[in-house]
Amino acid sequence: MYRLLPFLFVLWTTGLTAQIHVEQKCSPSLQRYWQKSDVRKLQAHETGLFTVVVSNVASFEQWALNNGLAIVAKHSPSGVVVIQDNQAHFHDTTLQLSDVLFADFGYRNAREETSVPGHNLYVNNIAWVQRKLPQFNGMGTTLSIKEYRFDSTDVDFYGRYVPSPGSKPAVDAHPTLMATLAVGAGNSNPAGRGAARGSKLFSSDYEGLLPDANGVYEGFDIGVQNHSYGLGIENYYGANALAYDQSVVENPGVVHVFSAGNIGIDTPTTGTYTGMAGFANLTGNFKMAKNILTVGAVDSFYQVTTFSSHGPAYDGRTKPDLVAFGNDGTSHAAALVSGAAAVVRQVYYEKADAWPSSAAVRAVLLGSADDLGASGPDFTSGFGNLNLKKAVDLVQNQFVGIGDVAQSATVEYEVVIPANVQRLKTTLCWNDPPAIPNAVSALINDLDLTIRTPNGTVLSPWAPDPRPDSLLVPARSGRDSINNAEQVMLEWPAPGAYKIIVKGNKIPGNSAQPFAFAAAWDTADHFEWTSPLGSHDAEQGKEAVLRWETTLEHQKGRLAWKTTGSDVWLTIDPEVSLDPGFKKWTLPDTFASAQVRMRVNGQDYVSDTFLIGPALRLHTVFFCPDTFMLVWNQATTDAQYKLWVLGDNYLQPFFTTPDTVVVLQTEDYPQKRFAVSALYADGHAESNTSSAPDASMNGAECYINSFYAVLNENGQIELALNLGTWYGLQGIRFEKRINGVWSFLYDANLPSAFPVTYTDETPDQGTNTYRARLIMDNGGTITSTEETVYYAGPSGFLLWPNPVQPGASITLLASLTDDNNRFALYDWMGKRVMDVILENNQTILKLPYLPPGHYVWAINNGTGNKPERGKLVVVK
Repeated sequence: MYRLLPFLFVLWTTGLTAQIHVEQKCSPSLQRYWQKSDVRKLQAHETGLFTVVVSNVASFEQWALNNGLAIVAKHSPSGVVVIQDNQAHFHDTTLQLSDVLFADFGYRNAREETSVPGHNLYVNNIAWVQRKLPQFNGMGTTLSIKEYRFDSTDVDFYGRYVPSPGSKPAVDAHPTLMATLAVGAGNSNPAGRGAARGSKLFSSDYEGLLPDANGVYEGFDIGVQNHSYGLGIENYYGANALAYDQSVVENPGVVHVFSAGNIGIDTPTTGTYTGMAGFANLTGNFKMAKNILTVGAVDSFYQVTTFSSHGPAYDGRTKPDLVAFGNDGTSHAAALVSGAAAVVRQVYYEKADAWPSSAAVRAVLLGSADDLGASGPDFTSGFGNLNLKKAVDLVQNQFVGIGDVAQSATVEYEVVIPANVQRLKTTLCWNDPPAIPNAVSALINDLDLTIRTPNGTVLSPWAPDPRPDSLLVPARSGRDSINNAEQVMLEWPAPGAYKIIVKGNKIPGNSAQPFAFAAAWDTADHFEWTSPLGSHDAEQGKEAVLRWETTLEHQKGRLAWKTTGSDVWLTIDPEVSLDPGFKKWTLPDTFASAQVRMRVNGQDYVSDTFLIGPALRLHTVFFCPDTFMLVWNQATTDAQYKLWVLGDNYLQPFFTTPDTVVVLQTEDYPQKRFAVSALYADGHAESNTSSAPDASMNGAECYINSFYAVLNENGQIELALNLGTWYGLQGIRFEKRINGVWSFLYDANLPSAFPVTYTDETPDQGTNTYRARLIMDNGGTITSTEETVYYAGPSGFLLWPNPVQPGASITLLASLTDDNNRFALYDWMGKRVMDVILENNQTILKLPYLPPGHYVWAINNGTGNKPERGKLVVVK
């Protein structure tokens, strides 16, 4: 574990701090602020947050306490503290401290880098892994969402939430979506499934935008942390970048994944790339850290989105590191990569019986990514598009190596490459010690990766040119002295033993730098379908996207489809270019078990069998204390249906039926989440599951959806009853409460449609209370809620109770047709004892404590018309 930070600070400060103006301790953005402000006029009440790097956190905390300054956040291993201070005091006093080595603006938290639903697990072959290798689901990793608190009660996290002390109390939709994309189980809906549904989930507060304490990562066994938030463009190595690099050095197993940002067309105004529109616009200096993954976004068709922020980093390092699907935000892309990192950790553990370092996970993900655009890494897509299928295969069947190297030492590894390989990629990553803030170049320990071929040729890594006039020039091979991720690529390698060589080029002292590398190769003449898969979302009559991976570059194929059991292939497109890796196809309007086929150079490549059919929708017909009924739409006349119920963590199948309705016993199913999928008659194909609403809260209650009673304009009361079903129903009866007893009103015939209605043509003046009662086949009854309607009678006015006791409340029913209506009460001498403005047709009036006797009430609308009058009797 590295402890170089104090040494670096001593080098930095000895004999230097005293020679420079205190403002040169500041970040470029804070320097510009001081330059624009007249610091002599800064007012004491102008407070703000500031981030400082200090040589001794404990002594600085004590100094801050003595000076009445609040500590907002801190990261002791890196010496970073966020304080609240007024501007004048910070500039004139805090910055003067010799303990303060660097200063910047401080932030409580950042803005969400917005992501909205638009789920797609096919673009990054996450769906392929879930279908073909379902055991690799991220189990064993706790994934932290560092942001506001997600909804830990969400059914897609059921049984996997780790109680998170210190997380923000407020629940927010954005982290809930991030958690769903990363580790969602898909219990609520197939669109609620994330990349690593086996991982546990933890919520971390991002107050101060600093890493968690080491004890949090260790104590809760956190292996991946997602950061889908950002600030403005900050092109420098600041305190937050330092803190995250130091945190990874001290917690080398934790993979930090950051969204790149959503300002890809913006122009930086500071730093080397000032004025270069569309470059160097990562959002936040923490994304300048070296030991993290910064993730940009692609759309459904592998094109980097216009909004996705671009690199390079402030010192020319390759950023973003990779891209993933995020059609509406890099937040989305980062969450998918976080889940993918959890899956890679699990696969590595099962292969090596040890958890990988974050450097190893980064090497695997970068080494297996699909290159986009010109060959080699670039400042738009980094090392390429996430491909979880290839990442899993790399760990299982190719080569991942770890080691360490000292200054000027060389470490060699041998990898045997088989025949018929089209492309070899070897990727080296290491967790580099933190640099000093405002460093011109962030790299501290420089390692060099080369490969020696069987014939002795030595190959150098890609070295993207970071000069401002060369950012669009494709990467060339050469020595890389600024990145801590390097990659060597060779086309059409001859079979044989290759030497992977790692050399320590610039490693201070006598230490050794740990590293990890991943060697991956693509087989020539390869074609494989990645969509459709079994249980594919293939809705009849809708557009689908067929996807494949191939090394048959610059070739065309003949695309066709057929139903299972048929020998007739129907052409979709006679000439499909294989290079895009996808083809849109409008599915036939049918219910069928089907396959697609690509024919290339006389060779057929046939997909999994999948089901074309309607989207299934399940709802509750009734939910009673003892039984409940579920129903769903019919896929076709001869389909079978599989019912799913929520188990300990996930939906699990429990019942198959040819019907579209099922009645279940309530006590048998403590969890009330159910879904349904369709099975083709021959059992060869199955649809995706439907959504899985809570049956106890979806649709009808215990048979009765609604019952209401309404007074119509003719002075009649209309009753209406809506039921979910008439299953098990013998009869329907409407009843009315008369003199405190429920009395028969009307027996309705079993309906062919709802609602069932009845009109009480002679309601009582005053209170009319009704209910509906269902007579069941088993002899039981179900009653509705009671509905009460107040009827004022033919006069349109009614006051009750009458007589009434002093100080009691009375109810007034009045047919008010005009504005400015007033209720007045007079005693026997004509004195007004009560006056109230009436705003509704029904008003509850609180009487004063009046002596017993007879009183007269009047309602006047203020128009001069004759008021309505009546008598009220007050009794003891």
